[in-house]
Amino acid sequence: MKINPIIKLIRSSNKSPIFIRLRDKFEGKDYQSTISVGKEVEPKYFNNGSISSRAQDFHDINEVINSITTELRLILTELKREGKIPLPNLVKYRYNEKIKQKKFDTPKIKSFWLAYKEWNETKRGLSRGYTKTLITLGNRLKDFEVDREIPISFEYTTTSTQLFQSQFQNFLWDNKKLTNGYINKLLASLGSFLHYSHEMGYITKKPRFKLNGTPKLLEKPFLRSDEVLKLFNSEKFDYTEENWKKIKRNKKYNRHLILINQELLGKNSKNFGGVLTITNWELVRFIHLWCCSVGCRFGDVAHFRVSDFSFDREKKYMEWIQQKTNRRNSVPINDISGFIFRKFSRGKKLEQLLFPPLSIQKFNKHLKLVLEELNFNRTITKPRMRGSIMIDEKPQELHQLISSHSGRHSFITNTIELGTMDYKTIMSLSGHTTTSSFLGYVSVLEGQREKVSKLYQLETSDEKDEEKRLVELYKKINDTDKKFLMGWLEGQSNK
Repeated sequence: MKINPIIKLIRSSNKSPIFIRLRDKFEGKDYQSTISVGKEVEPKYFNNGSISSRAQDFHDINEVINSITTELRLILTELKREGKIPLPNLVKYRYNEKIKQKKFDTPKIKSFWLAYKEWNETKRGLSRGYTKTLITLGNRLKDFEVDREIPISFEYTTTSTQLFQSQFQNFLWDNKKLTNGYINKLLASLGSFLHYSHEMGYITKKPRFKLNGTPKLLEKPFLRSDEVLKLFNSEKFDYTEENWKKIKRNKKYNRHLILINQELLGKNSKNFGGVLTITNWELVRFIHLWCCSVGCRFGDVAHFRVSDFSFDREKKYMEWIQQKTNRRNSVPINDISGFIFRKFSRGKKLEQLLFPPLSIQKFNKHLKLVLEELNFNRTITKPRMRGSIMIDEKPQELHQLISSHSGRHSFITNTIELGTMDYKTIMSLSGHTTTSSFLGYVSVLEGQREKVSKLYQLETSDEKDEEKRLVELYKKINDTDKKFLMGWLEGQSNK
């Protein structure tokens, strides 16, 4: 189901009311419904479902839109669990019922922590990455209480906002050694909770936190195309009986590597031994290559099923629901993703999970170890800020900075490097709906900036003579040789 903001133009007013539109298709028929946001915006500040930061009350409007959108996605999850078809009218009805219940049945809670617990309950069903941040926020707030010996209350956070933020940030910088980027993430989540509390009537004032400065990175940790191929061709830690014996004899590897067995439940499972046996490093390698090849988030990996592979006479592609946005996405299969799909799908039922389960913590830990052993030593710089101080400015090797996010970065940056697609097409493959969030995944590669040196490049007399000579030679060869030469030149120019 597509959930996006729209506006309805009113001729008699310079502002237009904002609505959330729900659209879906079922059995060939289109369904849609709208929910009022209760806010207005000037049409010139609204474009393709996004509101410009220059719009009046920009932050308040976005908070309301995000709150409604989150509630709608939770309702979608609930309806699916109940086995119901979540058509737009049913989702709208369930949403309105929940709003009525909040208005008339919910007691006014004055305790900060009771409200926080209630808010956490509303986030059930969302991605692990999102809920993990909320857990961390709660833990850091409790640590702050103990350290300052001051109980956190709505009064402290709303009427003394600047003081609270200053003291909380200093604690996170000094005691927890957190960077500005992560502190901003925690403050954004805390702001979301306080917005919820305001909507529920627990507080009368919504505080705003001032975000901290962060360094802009030209290049983020990712694998270049040649590094993706290098990782794909590295079979050092793959399972075979002979290779496993070598691994077990090596004390260094023996501490980290284990075997993973996944039962095959398909009709032809016996043809493949009835069990998929791989090493954990082999699984990490192929999952990262999968993310590099289809552009999915790590949070999507655990939900891929064999049935997500679709094909027709002309095209083959993976199609899945993105866990973060609840939107359907599809990406054509390439050589690497096709190989991985065949390896992990053979002998399985259509409804079986494509990959054995693996936590993001173990994945990140072992990905660094795998790339270190395979000598992924290209150096990059990833500076961070702690307060006004820049840290981690020294170059580090790629394997030290690689993480689950790098697969999606690799897919987007390497697709751009192909030079055959515009940003809008690549955004449709990655599932991004806004250019700002998409550009956060784009790296400026080494050597790209130097291309500006060729701007306004003047031809020398020697170059002009060479071009003239080439034209003369081209005219003298036969048509067959001309076609061959053109094909060769096109191949060279695309390298």
